[in-house]
Amino acid sequence: MSSILVDPDLHEQYTTLMGKVEPLMEQADKTIFLGDWFDTFGDHNVEEMCGYIKGTRGDEKIVKLLGNHDCHYFFDHNGFMCSGWQPRTRMVVDQLLEPADIEEFKLFTQVGKFVLSHAGFHPATLQYFHPTVEKEALRTAREGGFDPIFSAGKARGGWVPVGGPTWLDWNQEFVPLATPQIVGHTYKRGQVRTKNDQGVMSYCLDSGLKHVMWTDGEEVEVVEL
Repeated sequence: MSSILVDPDLHEQYTTLMGKVEPLMEQADKTIFLGDWFDTFGDHNVEEMCGYIKGTRGDEKIVKLLGNHDCHYFFDHNGFMCSGWQPRTRMVVDQLLEPADIEEFKLFTQVGKFVLSHAGFHPATLQYFHPTVEKEALRTAREGGFDPIFSAGKARGGWVPVGGPTWLDWNQEFVPLATPQIVGHTYKRGQVRTKNDQGVMSYCLDSGLKHVMWTDGEEVEVVEL
């Protein structure tokens, strides 16, 4: 049985990544990072995070998802901007990461019955859950444009009713779907949260990197770091 490790928002917590997450990754068949590699209100470790991204390029055991705090450094359109942006971080990202490093990032992935993305899908955004849509949206972003899949909803200061998979707010916008989801994005100190509808359980892991999750695609186990 496959053992998949799911890691929530990192926000440059490089010491925790290397000291507590990496040893678990050695036990995993695959590791999925839910996005938000950058931006922090504590110690800044942008060089280290860029080095880790570059050093794991091509590693088939690692899946890197995009968060809203990554998009505003990887892409140029002003539609990607959000709080926490640092000009120095953008400078370092531009210096250290190559297009090939950024092109490995995805918007979503699926493990068994679970759909994983940074923030989640809503009934109003399910049209985005398609590999062709994802491919075209990422191509547009790399070319300096902005696809609606990246939009923030009104709950997070955007103009659309609900956010896309890099922006959907767990507290105010997320609703359980027939397909269970695993997301990060909406922080609550030290807590992993669930939403359940008719036996379909979805999970929000953004507890400040206090937890990770193991899954085989059917069952989950939340582990405190």
